[in-house]
Amino acid sequence: MRTATSSSDPQLGRDAILAGNGARLSKRDRALLTHISRGLSDARIAEKLDLSPEALRATVRHIVRELGARNRTHAVTLALRSGQIR
Repeated sequence: MRTATSSSDPQLGRDAILAGNGARLSKRDRALLTHISRGLSDARIAEKLDLSPEALRATVRHIVRELGARNRTHAVTLALRSGQIR
């Protein structure tokens, strides 16, 4: 596996630094990101996690802020790269 320091992609290096910010996600946050990474709709994720649509959106915003991500897709990428989800 390539590391950020061995990559010529500067974005990968920035992402690796962000993922290494020490943020640890809860089990529920990791489950939510896993569902996003698998392409489930917000409605389906909310149903699976027994959340209201509003609570789901608030949780996604929290995760994005916690990881220092630009958006939910970037949050998934950071969580994958830091090993918090598979």
